Amino acid sequence: MELLKKCPNCGKHFTVKKEGTELVGTDHHMEQISPDRTTRMSSLMSDSGVQNPMPNPNTERIPVETETFETTYECTHCHYKWTEKSVEVVEVNEDPKEFRA
Repeated sequence: MELLKKCPNCGKHFTVKKEGTELVGTDHHMEQISPDRTTRMSSLMSDSGVQNPMPNPNTERIPVETETFETTYECTHCHYKWTEKSVEVVEVNEDPKEFRA
């Protein structure tokens, strides 16, 4: 199946073929969300240097699972192969006590 991607090596369009997708990691953590569930405040705030953000009484903590995938592509024109990572976030409907951060 050829995709509407551009080869990063030769620059040709419509020559990219998806070789496969592999699950490379999962992570369970707690995440704060607003009550309307449209604004997520990621628990990855520690990456930005914020260690202990002030608790907001208008948010709730929910268990979240993230899955990291690597997808391999090949150009049918120049046969260049590369991988791209993607992350899917899934809200988990399990006991939050299992996900204590």
